[in-house]
Amino acid sequence: MKRARGKRPLAICLFGALFTTQALLAFLHAVGRLGEMQVALSASLPLLAIDRDLTIVAICARLTIALIPVAMVWFFASRPARWLVLAMVLVRLLLVPAHAERLLAGEALSLLWLGSLLLALLGAALLFTRDAARWFACGGRRSG
Repeated sequence: MKRARGKRPLAICLFGALFTTQALLAFLHAVGRLGEMQVALSASLPLLAIDRDLTIVAICARLTIALIPVAMVWFFASRPARWLVLAMVLVRLLLVPAHAERLLAGEALSLLWLGSLLLALLGAALLFTRDAARWFACGGRRSG
């Protein structure tokens, strides 16, 4: 993979800022709910003894995983990375009904979670704009 060179189009710059911000918001949301996250991880992985430390490691891993496609797009103009971002956002959209159920049950809506989701959607959409598509097509080099 060759490194992207030169100035990035506005859509790519905005994607980088928005997707990094959404990853940080999701991280803050999870860190603020360590107990809840620990219970969710324990339910998902019943064979593992999930403690507070492992929960923190998992939350940090999620942050890293969210930032990898940002680096792939920014540094390498990776076309597969934009599809990876889209897949990540679609998986998050599949979780919206669970959050809606919790909201209907009387739980407060987390603004960090909502903000993160909206920024992720917008960031992913920016990767499919005309300028971004042109930039990806020419391997991360601006065409005149």
